[in-house]
Amino acid sequence: MLASPPQKRTLTSMGTVRGHRSVIVMTELPEGWNTENTPSLIWDNLSKLIKDLELSEKTHNEARRLIRKVITKKLNRGWENKAVLSSVIYITSRNCDEPRSLKEISEVFNISERTIGRCYRKISRGLNIDIKPVDAKKYIDRFGKELILPEKVIEKAKDIFEKAKENELTYGKGKRGVSGACLYIASVLE
Repeated sequence: MLASPPQKRTLTSMGTVRGHRSVIVMTELPEGWNTENTPSLIWDNLSKLIKDLELSEKTHNEARRLIRKVITKKLNRGWENKAVLSSVIYITSRNCDEPRSLKEISEVFNISERTIGRCYRKISRGLNIDIKPVDAKKYIDRFGKELILPEKVIEKAKDIFEKAKENELTYGKGKRGVSGACLYIASVLE
């Protein structure tokens, strides 16, 4: 068993935090000890979390590629591993047309939606990633499969959504709510 390394404490800065005077003390580790946020912990959890969110292999591979970029550009500094991982999964699920909400991801990762959102914005700005808006049809497909609805009902729900979109009834409405309403109407009609 390795003994913990000796720690030196040095005063790094003085400042104020919300009007209170505070002293920030940083621990310095001896040379050779890794002080960075270890990326190996990210790799260990990625497969499990992709499986928990029921995402495809394509999304898994895209998430791995994006994590490599994040680590290479050192955008993970100052963030917890699970914040970085959840943000990467949020970005890749949206771009691979398998959208998951911040709420779903935050429940799996046990991290606040706000933290995921802040980290996700930092990563998307740092890598110049354009996040595509979610199409409600993707939610119709997903919810239809989860509810084990016949393909006929799902197609009818998509038609109802298109008609609602043409009549501008979907503007300002949540995509998940609109897709759920379309599925409900389609299942009643069929």
